[in-house]
Order: sequence, then structure tokens, then C-alpha cells
Amino acid sequence: MNESSLLVLKALEKDYKDAREIARRAGVSYDSVMSALKGLEEAGYAVLEREVEEKPALTGEGSLYAKNGLPERRLYDAVVAKALPLDEAVKKAGLSEKEKGIALQWAKRNGWVEFARVNSAQQLKALKAPLSKIEEALSDVSKADAESLNILVSRGLVSLAKEKKFKARVTPAGEQAAKETKAKATQLTAEDLKSGA
Repeated sequence: MNESSLLVLKALEKDYKDAREIARRAGVSYDSVMSALKGLEEAGYAVLEREVEEKPALTGEGSLYAKNGLPERRLYDAVVAKALPLDEAVKKAGLSEKEKGIALQWAKRNGWVEFARVNSAQQLKALKAPLSKIEEALSDVSKADAESLNILVSRGLVSLAKEKKFKARVTPAGEQAAKETKAKATQLTAEDLKSGA
């Protein structure tokens, strides 16, 4: 067993520990820990668990909407004071042509706006629009519930990056091997020291 494997073995505990924590405790690099853990697992001295976690992150468009507001919220805000013709509401909301369709679709789906006849003209009228779960999720994607996260991903506002995590724990055989190695190290004789053994 090489020195870094021995350091890693001694840093393991009966409970699972994250590989980065093991690296810190052993005083070796994360890459060395991963290499050592594979060997220790093969020898039956450690149990290694692999997990893949999906981490949500805002896309460029998601960051823009987190800063400026969702198109549907901006459209709603444009007509909350008074009903306006659609083109005027879109202009007041500062929406691009692409955002116009998105805003209208989601504002109507959420029940935030409706078309109404005002002075014989078709106008967009605001209804009630409490802060949506999507808006809350957009402000902190790490705390978003699964449903909101799925909607944000489907709208291209959030991407999910896969992050691999490794945890390990010592086995009874590994505990014994660590003790035996420690005992051998303390049983050096004067002859061993002179000969460099």
C-alpha cells in the first residue's frame, strides 16, 4: 500500500464522508483520494458510494428575466393601472417581438390578463397577479420546488448540470489494516533504523 493510500485509509471513518472532506483530513489532493479510494475499495478496505446530483443554474435568458422580470409580469405591470391596446401594452412593457408571444401566452395561462372591449376597442386588461411560484423560483433556483424547476427548464430559463459526488467509509478489514500498518511502523528496531528498512 502506498503512502497516500495509507493516509486516505487512516482518514476514513465508519460513517460515510465526502471525498473532499477525506482529502482535507488526509492532507492529500482530491485526485489522490479518488485514486486511493478505488484501490482501497478493490482491496475490501473501503466502501465507495457514487452519487450524481443535478444542480440548477440560470441560463443567459433566465438571468435576464431574474433581473428584469418575466415577460408576463412586465406585460401585467404595463396594464395594471389601466387597460391598453396590446401593441401599446407591449411597448410600455419594453417587450421584444419574441417576448410578446411568451408574455401573452403565460399571462393569459396564469389568469393575469384578459382581452376586454373598452370604448368599443379590444384592449388588454389586468386581473389579479400574485407573485407566482415561477417568479419565486427564478429568484433562487437552488430552492425551487420540482414543479417550478421543470417549468423553468422547459422554458429554457434554467439548465441542470450534473455533479458527481463521492462518499466513502472504512470497512472492518480496512480498520484492521490501518491498525496493523500503524503497529508495524512503531515496531522499528535500532537495527532497522541503521539499515534504513
